[in-house]
Amino acid sequence: MPPGYNPREKNNLTLAANSQVTLDDVRGNSLELLIEIIPDSALHCGLEVCASPDRTETTRIFYDAAEKKLKIDTRKSSLDHGTKAVEAAPFVLKNEQTLTLPVYVDKSVVEVFANDRQAVARRIYPTRHDSLHVSLFSKGGSTSVPTLRAWDIMPSNTYCPPTHRQVAMDTRLHESPTPHPPIRHRQPGPNCP
Repeated sequence: MPPGYNPREKNNLTLAANSQVTLDDVRGNSLELLIEIIPDSALHCGLEVCASPDRTETTRIFYDAAEKKLKIDTRKSSLDHGTKAVEAAPFVLKNEQTLTLPVYVDKSVVEVFANDRQAVARRIYPTRHDSLHVSLFSKGGSTSVPTLRAWDIMPSNTYCPPTHRQVAMDTRLHESPTPHPPIRHRQPGPNCP
C-alpha cells in the first residue's frame, strides 16, 4: 500500500538512557509511521502514539529486550473506555540488528509490524481531543533511530458518536406522541468533535 500524504522524515536521532523526545511535527490519530530503531543498550525502546501533552493518555509501542517481546501497552490509552492491558508477542532481535517498525494508527486501531516477522494490534479509545502527540523513548540504556518517516492517512473509520445535543434531541423525539424507531448509539470513537 502506498504511503499517505504530508510526508515527514527525521534522521540520525540518538536517545539517551531513560529519555523521551516528543516529535513536534508528527502528530495525529490517523498516521502511518516507518521507524528504524537500534536498541543499543536499552531494555525498552519504542514510541508513544495518541499521547496527551501531559501523558495522562498515551499508547506505548516498544521492544522489550529483556523479555524479547514486541509490546503495545494500552493501560493509559484512555481515561475512560476500553480494555487496559499489555499485548505482547515473542520477538527476538539479534545484537545490533535494526528493528524496523511499520506502525499504523487509524483512530481507534493501532497496528505494529516488526521486521516482517511479527505483528501486534490493539483497539484504543482516547477521550481527550489533544491526545495526538507522538514521541520516541528509551529506557535502561541508549537507543539510535537512523530513520523515522511519517505520513498522514485518511481514516478508514470515520464514524463519530452523536454529540450531547444530538442525544438530547433524540430523547425529545422519543417522548413525542408519534412513535419513532429506536435510535441505536455505537461506542464513541476517539477524538471526534
